[in-house]
Amino acid sequence: MDKLDKVSKILAISQPIIALLGLILIRQFKLSDSIGIVLEAVWTLVVIFVVYYRNINIAPEVRNKVYYISAILLLITALLYYGRFNIFPDPYVKIESPTSDAIVPATVIVSGIAKNIKNGSKLCLINFYIKDGKYYPQMQVLPNQGGKWTGKVDLVYGNEKYQIWAAVVPVSMLCQDAVLKDLGNDPPKYFDQVYVSRL
Repeated sequence: MDKLDKVSKILAISQPIIALLGLILIRQFKLSDSIGIVLEAVWTLVVIFVVYYRNINIAPEVRNKVYYISAILLLITALLYYGRFNIFPDPYVKIESPTSDAIVPATVIVSGIAKNIKNGSKLCLINFYIKDGKYYPQMQVLPNQGGKWTGKVDLVYGNEKYQIWAAVVPVSMLCQDAVLKDLGNDPPKYFDQVYVSRL
């Protein structure tokens, strides 16, 4: 077995390992899903190119065996990503009302949809007062079976701009009667926000 044989086999076998690495980057370091996907796509192209280039002139039965093994490994990779997005999906949060740049009263009814809230987490409405740069958790909201939720946010000062957040936070975080300078060392990864102006 020459060096190029070894390289092609190592690259092919590493395919699911790189897929797992992409998942670790997303999960542990809270990177965008697209980073893991791009990493996997680039590695897949490298594997296909090297394996094809190496085996194009060898015996058909050997070449076919290499292709079958590569196909199985790529299938394993695909199953890993299927599990990533379908069996263990990330939380999803969307504010449907009010819409961004809306002009709102002092007490705002906020509604939206949330899915896949995991044990150990909860969904909170948070008012970020842009002028003083602080966060004011307002209340915990509980999605119904269809994922719909409704809550309210109090905006204290008139003629001011705010952000309204719906965020997945740890169960230990206070969701009301608190003033926060920031959202901690581990800020929410899953959230939605809208900009509003109070009358």
